[in-house]
Amino acid sequence: MPSLAVARELGISSESLRGWCRRAKADRGEGKSGELTSAEREELKRLRKEVREQQ
Repeated sequence: MPSLAVARELGISSESLRGWCRRAKADRGEGKSGELTSAEREELKRLRKEVREQQ
């Protein structure tokens, strides 16, 4: 089933579906070079918050 049809069936935009697929690939180690995994994104978010609080 083409991705546009899947997105429509899920009631989301095709861009959202693309983003989910890109993140899933990154989490499996199949993403583009330098692309962060979900765990890395969460850690970066946490560390940025920690830095803001310390400032």
